[in-house]
Amino acid sequence: MRKGEGKNIDFIRNGVYNLWRLFYCAMYVVNQEKCTGCGTCIDVCPTDAIRIRDGKAVIDMACVDCGACPRVCPEGAIRKQPTGSPAALGAKRD
Repeated sequence: MRKGEGKNIDFIRNGVYNLWRLFYCAMYVVNQEKCTGCGTCIDVCPTDAIRIRDGKAVIDMACVDCGACPRVCPEGAIRKQPTGSPAALGAKRD
C-alpha cells in the first residue's frame, strides 16, 4: 500500500457509511422550535456530534445513535426521526 492510501480508503468507507445512514436509518434530530440552546445535550455526547448554531442545537453525521441526548434534553426537543422524513432530510449536517 502506498503512502496515504489508507486514508483514502477510510474516507470512502466513512462516506459510504454516512450515505447509507442518511437514506436507510433513523437519526436523531433537534426540533428547532423547542430547543432553547441550553447545551445539556452537548455535555453528554460521546462523539461531539452536537453543536450550537444560531442559538439552537444541531446534530451532525458524527452521531452514533447512542441516545444520550434525548434522555437529558429538558425541553424534549431531540427525537429519533426516520431519515426519509422531511425533518431528517432537512436537518443541518456538517
